[in-house]
Amino acid sequence: PSTSMGVPWALLLCVALAAIALPVSARPGSFGCARDLPTVGSSLMSSTISRHGTSQPQFSRSGTPIACGGTVCPSESLTLSWTSIGDFLVFGTGATTSTIASCSNSRSTSSSGTWTMPASGAVTIDIVFATNQATAQLALTCSYTVDSTGCSGSGSPTPAPTPATTPSPTPAPTMGGSSGSGSTPAPTPAPTPAPTMGAAAPTSAPATGGSSITAVGTSLALALSLAAAFFQIRRV
Repeated sequence: PSTSMGVPWALLLCVALAAIALPVSARPGSFGCARDLPTVGSSLMSSTISRHGTSQPQFSRSGTPIACGGTVCPSESLTLSWTSIGDFLVFGTGATTSTIASCSNSRSTSSSGTWTMPASGAVTIDIVFATNQATAQLALTCSYTVDSTGCSGSGSPTPAPTPATTPSPTPAPTMGGSSGSGSTPAPTPAPTPAPTMGAAAPTSAPATGGSSITAVGTSLALALSLAAAFFQIRRV
């Protein structure tokens, strides 16, 4: 059967189905592996792809974002961070993912998947997305350089060493006074040495009448002198 214009109904049906299927197959999330990353100015669905001015993916390490243009460690696993917009497809160059992955784990439809960095070289992340058939855009490209400086053997950066704690000086003991709560007790004074018990110097013996004897002798001599004088006088 055909239409009034002589066009077969089967042909019209095929055209209609093709028109319906074309936009679906052109959606970013439905890209085949043979299709490369679209470029700015190329066509996607009914749109000419433009660059989004603010949307940009980036990796994060343990919840901490890594700014684009920075460095990542060899073979470490990082989490993609991007606020999804419409239908999208993540293109990874240099890195691989196993989260909703395709095309040898180089593409993903997850905006928060885990990606493994290469052993060396560089990594770039691009995202193409579309909110409808007339609006398709590319997010800003995010690039990283693989650098082992400061990285541990597991691929993660080596944590900074914990600084040694300087012990507080011991306060000088408190001399005297009552010791309050928490105060340093006063040191125990050294014992006073006992006096040396040596032999005492002998006490001089008291005078045994020496002075009296001397006085008596003097008196006796005086008496004898007087007596001699008396006898001389009498002879005369």
